[in-house]
Amino acid sequence: MTLESKYDRRQSPVVYQIDCQTWKKGKMFAGTKRRIKWQFGFSDNDAVAKGFKGNDCRGREHEVVFVWSFASGKKFVLADGHEVHWSKQSPFSDKFECTWQMDGGHELTIVADRKSTRLNSSHTVI
Repeated sequence: MTLESKYDRRQSPVVYQIDCQTWKKGKMFAGTKRRIKWQFGFSDNDAVAKGFKGNDCRGREHEVVFVWSFASGKKFVLADGHEVHWSKQSPFSDKFECTWQMDGGHELTIVADRKSTRLNSSHTVI
């Protein structure tokens, strides 16, 4: 599988991961609610152009939080503390997908599958 970006790599910043955390939480039963937090950033193009590497190239950093209650069917997504999605569907729905555009024109997508056996069964696409 290949991943192609619709952005010109010479002009667009590189995306880097800072952290990804998952929790299984619920009021009564831990497995009834899943919370996933991604932290990532876009490199500083000026620093890259000057030849800097590693931490010296860190640019704008972001946090995306996805919460899915399997008991109620509620789902919400926060991007940098701002709600970008909220919905309540059947508690029996198995899949979730949400796409939005962040400041700077970057489009993000979260794809989640309730039936996955892995704790971190959701992923983001930038």
